Amino acid sequence: MHLKALTIIFLALSLLTCSGNQPFVDDAPHQSFSNYEIPLGSKDKVANITSLVKNVTTVKLSDEVNLKIGSVSFFFVLDSMDMIIGDKNTGWILRIDQHGKAKWGIQADKKGDYRYYTSIHECAFDPFNQQLVVYDFTHRFYYDLSGNFIKVERNAKFTSRQMYFYSNSDIVYSAQGLKNFDYFDTPKQLIWEQDNELKSGYIEETFYAPSSVMVGGFEEFSKLNGMLTYHPTFRDTFYSVDLPNVYPDFTLRLKGMETTDDVMKMEGVIQKLRYVYDRDIPLLQCFAVDSNKVLQTYIIPPTFFFNVFDRNTEKILVNHQFLKFKEHIIQAPLLYHDGYFLTTLTQDQVDHCNQLDKNAASVSKAWRDDFLKMRGEESKVLYLIEV
Repeated sequence: MHLKALTIIFLALSLLTCSGNQPFVDDAPHQSFSNYEIPLGSKDKVANITSLVKNVTTVKLSDEVNLKIGSVSFFFVLDSMDMIIGDKNTGWILRIDQHGKAKWGIQADKKGDYRYYTSIHECAFDPFNQQLVVYDFTHRFYYDLSGNFIKVERNAKFTSRQMYFYSNSDIVYSAQGLKNFDYFDTPKQLIWEQDNELKSGYIEETFYAPSSVMVGGFEEFSKLNGMLTYHPTFRDTFYSVDLPNVYPDFTLRLKGMETTDDVMKMEGVIQKLRYVYDRDIPLLQCFAVDSNKVLQTYIIPPTFFFNVFDRNTEKILVNHQFLKFKEHIIQAPLLYHDGYFLTTLTQDQVDHCNQLDKNAASVSKAWRDDFLKMRGEESKVLYLIEV
């Protein structure tokens, strides 16, 4: 994992710790509540996912897109199979076609133009109104799917991090670790807004909360096959969101993960980073959940692992760094949104993978080390994994 990304994790972790570090859960777990234990994955084996996913689409980015998107921070797949991709660092958001060419782009503007955001705090997709919602720390900016400005409005009065459009009139927000005492007597992790009015807050602390927590977790909302799941950052409990009901669905623990306190006792961001590196602590990156399976990518810096867990048999189907789909060999994906995982390789990494035998079941340490060193600024190839 890049140092910058880990730094962001621990800056967020520091903020959460300042506002309290008690586990939060709702009233009582759902009757099917389960606790899943996941061992650490394989670095040298190649997992064949051809029968486990629907399709893998390859998109080679054009020179223009490569210049504007250094690293994909978020993405949305449209009905036309065009994609909207964004880079929080450069402030660019682009709509690209299936050939990786830009159809339009918008960029952060710090000169005061009211139509544009000054930075990208988060970005959400409203599929019901076919709109893109970009929000910095004070305002939301709405754009249509042609990149045209629609409106700007102030953010919700309560503090939150991520938002997800549940329906045409309902939005849910993640607020784990944020107090919001002006609106609730006790902190709520999940907030429900209906027709722009605060409807309810969910998930308080109760006695049965798991004592250990999952350190990490960029993505907090995930929808797969109609099932919306919420994962509070730095916790190990996953919640099913079926408004007006929200209930704990399961806990997922990775071998080697530690409690937030164990990390936060280290002074300074650099010390925290070193603690994670030295102890090989796994960090959840992204996930997808339905009633039959859990799919997730976790990181043991600097290695990414993709895990597929069958909830019915409780068997691990995949737990690998490298994946094979037909003729493609790729690295574990880093992002997920509504039925699609996304992984990005540089052209050098693609060429490196193409040197492998297509029937290869494993890779050597030397090959893997060379792969990880290939992180240049050259052209990038996106692999869109449909699940």
